[in-house]
Amino acid sequence: MSKTIAANGAAPTASDKSGELLFPLTAFDGVFDASGICVQYVLTPSSKVDVDKIEAAIGRVMDRWRVLAGRMVWLEERKIWAIRVPTGSLPPNYTTHHFTSTIHDRKLGFTPPALTPTTATTFAQPPFKHFQGPGTPSGNKGSQNKPIVSVHVGVFEDAAVVGVTFSHGIFDGVGFGHVLRAIGNEIRGKEWDVPELKEVNPVQMALEKVEVREGTEREEYKTFIPVNAWSVAAMLGNLAWQKAWFGTESRQLYLGRDVVEKIAKEVKEEVQRESGGTRWVSETDVVNAWVLKAAYLNEPNSPNVLDVEQVFDARPILSEASGTSFDTYPHNLILYSEFTNLPLSALASTRLSTLALKFRDCLTSARNLSHLRTRHYDPPRHLTFHRGWCVDVWGFSNQVRGGYDQVTWGDRVEVKDLVVNPVPINVDNSVLINKLDGGFIMAMELRYVSFDLETDDD
Repeated sequence: MSKTIAANGAAPTASDKSGELLFPLTAFDGVFDASGICVQYVLTPSSKVDVDKIEAAIGRVMDRWRVLAGRMVWLEERKIWAIRVPTGSLPPNYTTHHFTSTIHDRKLGFTPPALTPTTATTFAQPPFKHFQGPGTPSGNKGSQNKPIVSVHVGVFEDAAVVGVTFSHGIFDGVGFGHVLRAIGNEIRGKEWDVPELKEVNPVQMALEKVEVREGTEREEYKTFIPVNAWSVAAMLGNLAWQKAWFGTESRQLYLGRDVVEKIAKEVKEEVQRESGGTRWVSETDVVNAWVLKAAYLNEPNSPNVLDVEQVFDARPILSEASGTSFDTYPHNLILYSEFTNLPLSALASTRLSTLALKFRDCLTSARNLSHLRTRHYDPPRHLTFHRGWCVDVWGFSNQVRGGYDQVTWGDRVEVKDLVVNPVPINVDNSVLINKLDGGFIMAMELRYVSFDLETDDD
């Protein structure tokens, strides 16, 4: 038996006059306006999770940070989305957020493994149905007449779950971390800074003023094609094929802090030694390379080639070029880097250091102001992976800077699992990377039957 309560965000009692402001988004947001992201937490003990306190804190965040309480508007002449932000007292029955909660008299039925510094393991994801309540909006269109932030809390006998869903056409993974941390600080009664509300988009202003001094115009991405009936059918077909042939399912991969440090230390030293100290790779480069090699250990003779794309945060590029910090800008500001045509038959013999350098080099080549300006003034729309014959496409999205693991949901409440999933569907071979308990936790459609967690680079 369970009981579901839909609260939908009590209206704040603002005393000033009713008003509104139209905040324009940018072309970076429009690429993702049909999709969403759900950030999923598993918490213990459930007895310490105060649903009313969480809902009240979210309401206060929405009242202070009014952009979050807005509604989406499509500006046809400019071909961009904007947020209609209420700036004064709210109209009758206006809801600032979508909040639901469910109290269950049973167990969750999901127990994550103990995540220690030496853990290297894969395990199932908790059932997604427990992280969204009824009436959760989907994409920017779904938030034209409904709130743009949705939260569902489920309390079970052995654990509690919190799912926070938002449109990817409003926030990217790193940017929404500011929203989650604001909620966590409000729950704890800790001060947090409210971003300044403006009528112009600071990204638009900065890109109009900065001068391009480096880089060249980027050619079209090779790993992406527009979303249409064929590309959607190809994606669904590939998901079905991988599930039937490889036994893939939605799982998680966790590499503890000590495991990552061991792998990364060896690879970094090898790169330094072989380059005479002129090259370097990051921990994330090493982890990405390790995931690819591990995923194909049992396919050394595959005739396929590998295309890889990485999503990366472009805020540092614009901050450096403009002299203005965009670290707290919450909306989409991401770019892609890619390398293509890597034969899978050569992957097993490719050293981890060589593959990690591939990730680093393609990322470095894409991190320039010209690339950023090109994607702003000539943006792609609604992209999905290009699934050619005998081509495996992988995508890596590093959301560690979002700080999802830093969010506190109550006094003496511990986060036992953290999953980030795209909605309404998880793209095949897409890896979403976060931190938890000092290690890397990744959500993906995993070929777990062939995934070898041996961490030595033979």
